[in-house]
Amino acid sequence: MPPKLFCMATERYKTHFFCISDDQEQPSKARLQALGLFKKMETKLYTVFWNDILGQVSKTSETLQKPRLDINTAASSLSSLKSIIESKRDSYEEYEERASD
Repeated sequence: MPPKLFCMATERYKTHFFCISDDQEQPSKARLQALGLFKKMETKLYTVFWNDILGQVSKTSETLQKPRLDINTAASSLSSLKSIIESKRDSYEEYEERASD
């Protein structure tokens, strides 16, 4: 399957890839390719997601390590990080779209 098609893939394509990989009537080569594409999409989605999460954790960590940090800034930074992470729970479509770019 051409890379461009892979890059344009969305949830619909992932479903098709998974169904093809599970269909015993398909040739084994087609099933393996479909499974490979499904896993690549899944990996890319998780990579994009975790890059965002860990980027925010890193920024918060840098703030918390400042020598002259006051308690209010620390509490605010942690509260902000918690809110950002909680907001990611409902962002599956956004990450799916970004992973398909």
